[in-house]
Amino acid sequence: MEPKFFQLVSNLTEKAQVTGNQNDIPRSSTKLPTIAKFPQWIRNLTPADLPEIAAAYLRIRSDSHRMRRFLDNWPPTGHAFFTSLVVMQRSRYQAGYTIVITLGLILNTLLRSLHPDNAALAAEASFFCDEIVLEAELASCYRPLGAAYVALCLVVAWAAAEDPHQLARIDMVLADYQSDFKEIKWKDRALWLRKTFDRYKIMSASESEDGCPSDGSPPNFTADCSSCDNNSRPESCCVM
Repeated sequence: MEPKFFQLVSNLTEKAQVTGNQNDIPRSSTKLPTIAKFPQWIRNLTPADLPEIAAAYLRIRSDSHRMRRFLDNWPPTGHAFFTSLVVMQRSRYQAGYTIVITLGLILNTLLRSLHPDNAALAAEASFFCDEIVLEAELASCYRPLGAAYVALCLVVAWAAAEDPHQLARIDMVLADYQSDFKEIKWKDRALWLRKTFDRYKIMSASESEDGCPSDGSPPNFTADCSSCDNNSRPESCCVM
């Protein structure tokens, strides 16, 4: 979309936030133009993108911490019926938090592909995966429509997880959610995304073996993902 489209949407969003009753609820500060770049970053990661990816990741990570604290202090709902305004508000906020940490996990995994020995990034990725599974289990009472976002979040967690036990747990929950919308093959999307992440890791390792610059600058990712095994990409991939 042209820049003026994003500017228009951003202006309307800001006006809605000013006029709406926000009650000081912490929310994502990531703007739509940044979110719109996620498909480009996933499919065709380049060194020029890294500063913006890192900045976006730090912002999302900070937002997620504030949202988690707020969610922890939310009063108990007592039941799971959408006739309750409190239940409806909580379920929406749970969805917002889960989507934010999913976006953070995507950026974390892209950064880890360039810095596989970064223990902090690895620990944060494991935390995000655990949080996605936890929220998926909590949102199960809102299925199917009230938890329609969960499967996509689990797809990202499945593609990003490194620990075998954590991956097995994610796989089990994803298989359970698959029954809600059987026409969408979520595992196919998870496999495609994991293959994309793995390709960047292989390219990074190859660059290091061939002589990666000692100053720590990122390897040269110039290959367009669209030219790499197009047949493995799902016919449609929702947001991604």
